[in-house]
Amino acid sequence: MPLIEPFVPKRQFEVLRSHSSKSQWLFFVTPLATAILLVVEAIQYRKGTRGETATGSFFMPGLAIFLFLEALALDLYILSQLRMH
Repeated sequence: MPLIEPFVPKRQFEVLRSHSSKSQWLFFVTPLATAILLVVEAIQYRKGTRGETATGSFFMPGLAIFLFLEALALDLYILSQLRMH
């Protein structure tokens, strides 16, 4: 948990540390996984739109962007709640 230590005051950091370790990894893995999904979808979208006609759909990259922003928003919300705790 040292990655978020600068963002959370010491007292609230102890609250975060007291939670189960199984839920702590989700705090880091979810945005990372959605960022990887976003990169993969952007590459596939770019491959699909190369050529003379743009036949690629923006649905999947748009969904990846939405999921990435949602994961970041939830993590920021959790951090803000820890500061208020």
